[in-house]
Amino acid sequence: SSYNEELINSFKLRKMSASKDKFHFWVGMSIVIVIAILIGLLCTVFTPNYFRPKTIVETYFTESVNGLSPGAPVKFKGIDIGKVTDISLSSKVYPDDHISLFSPDASVAVVRMIVYMDENQLKEQLPDLVQKGLRFQTELAGVTGTIYLAANFLNPTLYPPEIKDVPWKPKYIYVPATISLTNEILENIQHFLHMCGKPITISLTLEDRKS
Repeated sequence: SSYNEELINSFKLRKMSASKDKFHFWVGMSIVIVIAILIGLLCTVFTPNYFRPKTIVETYFTESVNGLSPGAPVKFKGIDIGKVTDISLSSKVYPDDHISLFSPDASVAVVRMIVYMDENQLKEQLPDLVQKGLRFQTELAGVTGTIYLAANFLNPTLYPPEIKDVPWKPKYIYVPATISLTNEILENIQHFLHMCGKPITISLTLEDRKS
C-alpha cells in the first residue's frame, strides 16, 4: 500500500509540475502578445507612416535648392505625403550621363524622396497627373523660413517642367519640377526693376543733354 501511495504522490507531483509549466507557458505567451500589441500601438501613434506603402520618387531642379535638406517634408495642400531623402548633383547620381556640372543652363540638382503611395498605383496615374499640371516646387514654411517640397497642380502651359529631357534613364519614378513661387517673385521683381531702370536712364540722359 505504501508503494501505491508513493506512485499516487509521484503522479500528483508530475501533474502539478506539468500544470505549472503550462501556466508559465501561457503567462509568457500573454506577455509576448501584450508587448507586441504595445509596440504596434506605439508605431501607429508616433510613426503613423510606418505601415503605409512607400515609393521612391525623384525630380530635377535647375534653380538653386539651397535650404532644402534631407528629412524635409513633402506636402500636398499642406498635408505631409512624404519626405526628402537625398539631394545630389547629377554628376554624382548619373556619372555616366550627367549634365555638365558647371554649365549655367544645364546644372541639375537631383532630389529624391519617399512618398506614401502605392508604387503601381502612382505609375498608372502619373502620366495623366503630369499632363494636368502636377509639379514639384520648393516652398517656404510660413514664418519659420524652412524650405520644404510641395506637390502642386499648376497651369501646365505657364509652368512647364524645368527639364523636359535628360540624357539618362531615371532610376526611380520621375515627377517634373518647376520654378518655385519664391524664385518666380524674385525674377518678377528683378524684371520690374530692370524695366523701371530703362526710362530712368533715358530721362537722366535727356537731363544731362539739356544741361
